[in-house]
Amino acid sequence: MLCPILPQPMDQFLAKVEQLIRPGKCEHVWGEVINVRGQSMQKTLAGLQGAGLHQAAAELSAVSGEGSKPAWETYARETFQALGKIIPRNATEPKLRFLQYVTKSSAGWWEQQVANGAVVLKKTPKAKTEK
Repeated sequence: MLCPILPQPMDQFLAKVEQLIRPGKCEHVWGEVINVRGQSMQKTLAGLQGAGLHQAAAELSAVSGEGSKPAWETYARETFQALGKIIPRNATEPKLRFLQYVTKSSAGWWEQQVANGAVVLKKTPKAKTEK
């Protein structure tokens, strides 16, 4: 499971994946860009800054700040497509399983990628409770 995959130089990341994970020997390789829950983004940014990883924090901020939904979507799609180039297919299906929460505007693109390993996740509205 490659998660969270932070924004980073993708060529370097892919080389590490090929060397350390050896996707050709795996049954499946699961992946996901950072999954935002509660204060996770703020904590991740603070952790990166605290560790002196200022460039990594800046790259994450660039795709996660206010008004950054297009940049976030580009980051997720590029990460998915890059992994798809190095993670081989089985005889009938991709080994890649890439988890992606979608919006109304992004759902169509991701649904077209299911055959390539996208796992489309949709937020469901909370059920109303009776009072």
